[in-house]
Amino acid sequence: MSPYPKLMIAALVLAGCATIPSVPTQNILMFSADGKLVDPTGNLNCPEGASSAGPLCHEATPADGSFTHMSVRDYTELEDRYYEATYLESLLGCLREYFSESPQPAADRKCRQKPPLAPRPATSDTVNRLLIFVHGGLNTQIGSISRVVTREVRESGEAPRETLPLYNAIAAAGSYPLFINWRASFTSNYADNLTLIRQGEKQPLLGPATAPTVFVVDVMRGITRAPLVWSGQAVNDLKTSPGFTFLGSRDPDTVAKELICAYEYADPKTCRAEFRFRDPPFCIPFNVRSEKKLAGDRSFREAVPPHADTIPISVGEDLRRCPEMVRSLLSYVITVPSRLLVAPAVDSFGTSAWETMLRRTHLLFNRDDEFFHARSEPMEQGRGRLVEIPRRGGISIFLRRLAKEIRAAKENNGREWQITLVGHSMGTIIVNQMLREVVQLPLDLPITNIVYMAAAASVRDVLDSVLPYLRKRPAAKFYTLMLHPIAEERESYQLADVPIDPGPRGSLLVMIDNFLSKPLTHLDRTAGRYENFLPAVHAIPGDLWPRVHIKTFSVGEDVRSENPQKHGEFTSRFKFWVEGCWLPEPAMKTRSKTPRDCVYDN
Repeated sequence: MSPYPKLMIAALVLAGCATIPSVPTQNILMFSADGKLVDPTGNLNCPEGASSAGPLCHEATPADGSFTHMSVRDYTELEDRYYEATYLESLLGCLREYFSESPQPAADRKCRQKPPLAPRPATSDTVNRLLIFVHGGLNTQIGSISRVVTREVRESGEAPRETLPLYNAIAAAGSYPLFINWRASFTSNYADNLTLIRQGEKQPLLGPATAPTVFVVDVMRGITRAPLVWSGQAVNDLKTSPGFTFLGSRDPDTVAKELICAYEYADPKTCRAEFRFRDPPFCIPFNVRSEKKLAGDRSFREAVPPHADTIPISVGEDLRRCPEMVRSLLSYVITVPSRLLVAPAVDSFGTSAWETMLRRTHLLFNRDDEFFHARSEPMEQGRGRLVEIPRRGGISIFLRRLAKEIRAAKENNGREWQITLVGHSMGTIIVNQMLREVVQLPLDLPITNIVYMAAAASVRDVLDSVLPYLRKRPAAKFYTLMLHPIAEERESYQLADVPIDPGPRGSLLVMIDNFLSKPLTHLDRTAGRYENFLPAVHAIPGDLWPRVHIKTFSVGEDVRSENPQKHGEFTSRFKFWVEGCWLPEPAMKTRSKTPRDCVYDN
């Protein structure tokens, strides 16, 4: 091969190119940076005739092996009329087919996907279950599509087992899967902040003209704030060491102990007096801590079933061992110089990207074009007066149409519906807005399960959004899943398989709390961290406690096969669509249909 094709292939790889033969549009709603639905089937090599009014780029087009997606290229924004009249109708038609009491033969189905959508299990009850998943920040658009289509879900274990694409694994479990993908990559968000967005508005002239100034300001902010960033990161890193636990508050563990004793044990009073979490080993380099401290104390008579009038909760243990801790320490010490250089850069550019990502979560509900119309622009037919314009963000349009579909379906067959909203990281900010919209408009959407995994939304935002919805719908339940605080604070970002992490340690939530955001009070810190959410439990009214479920996983290499250890593993290895996997451990043990495991190989 001559050097030119090689260079071209290398350029395409660096540009983030991919071939995804068939994208299940009936299971994906993907939105642009402006909150408009885009064509997720491809943005490269589109057949002639594909446009914003349809047909889609590669829908029902056999793949010829050429690239179909490029991360640096925009996807085609679809016209609102096409979105509502064609795209959503196709999606809802597929949904009706999935819930049909007498499914049609594969050859006669209107919903055509490759591979086809798995049928609803024959053992399912008559409830129509819809699961809506919203991913978090720092996901590319190609990555969000690949998660749905190419991620293979397989059971853990040595025996050969069937593998399924993620959307079919969810469908086979009894819920119609719907993925909300939004433009959340770092490069796209920082580029908009640098060259386009000024004070919350698009400025196509002022933006590029002032981009050099914005860049210099970002760099100087990183330099001048470096001592603050270094000191904050140092405290965060030291808290994972057994000798510096005094740097963290005891309140989260105290609240957790009180809740665990009230929920899980027959004699809460005795439990509160004697309960003790395990202490990690003190390695120099071998453990010198007593076995009693290493064992902790949870040896109390359990209440079977657990008490029903308090918060269902389970909190994992610190199960690290000395070899693991010593390796982590050595890697940390070796990379201190690079960490000192990288941390200010993350502060410089990450803060700006974070602010634009927050902007984009809002545009999914209220687009900019709701608020500005040129004097010469004619009113669209059917729009009515400006004071009557409905919310035009892509998710708002979908929620209104879904409410209409459910109302019509109930009138037709009387079957009940259950909607599960699953948000990961920044996806919880979007789910919070969905809940507020349902309450405010109002919309009759039977959301029965609200599942947050490592929530990047603030504690205040969660309380202000979830609690009113729980009041509105007494059958609804809220589940918040969190990493162990040690796993959160020590998360590393290795280069490929090299056991060295040159950047600052800590999950995305740690970085948001430490320097990407500016929380004014404790309630403005991220809700997905154990040390932030547990001390705020008293802000939840007591009558809602039984419907708020808290689950924190254990940390340590030995339990990785059963417990997520990193922020991203909630979506790469965890069965977030299985109800039993949201439940705190005591409740899981008492259910007859408890899944064998909740973590799969990746």
